[in-house]
Amino acid sequence: MPYGFTTPDRPPERSTSARQSARRKLGVPEERPLVLSVGWIAREHKRMDYVVDEISKLDEPRPLLAMIGAMDENSQELIDEARMKLGADGVVARSVKPEDVAAWYSAADIFVLGSLSEGFGRVYVEALGAGLPVLCHDFPVGRYVNGEEGVYGDFSVSGALARLLHERRDLFGEDFEGDRRRWEYARGKFGWSALSSEYRKMFQSAADGARRK
Repeated sequence: MPYGFTTPDRPPERSTSARQSARRKLGVPEERPLVLSVGWIAREHKRMDYVVDEISKLDEPRPLLAMIGAMDENSQELIDEARMKLGADGVVARSVKPEDVAAWYSAADIFVLGSLSEGFGRVYVEALGAGLPVLCHDFPVGRYVNGEEGVYGDFSVSGALARLLHERRDLFGEDFEGDRRRWEYARGKFGWSALSSEYRKMFQSAADGARRK
């Protein structure tokens, strides 16, 4: 049984003007393309340093990188390294309340997760539900969650993400059909509107089995 998520009730509004408005509210440059990565801001597991390195390989003007998530005592070192490689105006790193992460999905052009493994990867579902193209390491869990909507590469290899970002520059533009399709996929596979009845059946079956014992 898939995990259930509260997904947006309506297709996302991801026009250029809508994304620029969202960036303005967040205090980041409106005209600059934005790559978003959500998770623990660390080298371990989420491999934010890999994402930084890959974006640094792109020709200028590069997209802005937003790293949004939990921080620990080692996060500042990574943030300083990102500013050195991408420029002080080339990266944003913030820890925000869970309810405020949606604003960053609305502002972004592309979502990237550098991790090579995940138990599930709820941020994939959140990004797809917001209509974002998801760039993901090619591994079984990533394939299961993102399906045909994912854009895959071997992120264990240096240069793989940079090549994807270069080759798929079309993902930074307006794609209303793709935005809606990704939202429908996330809602149809992981949304409570699709799964609630199946969960009821599962709990009822478990209760009936317990009574028979």
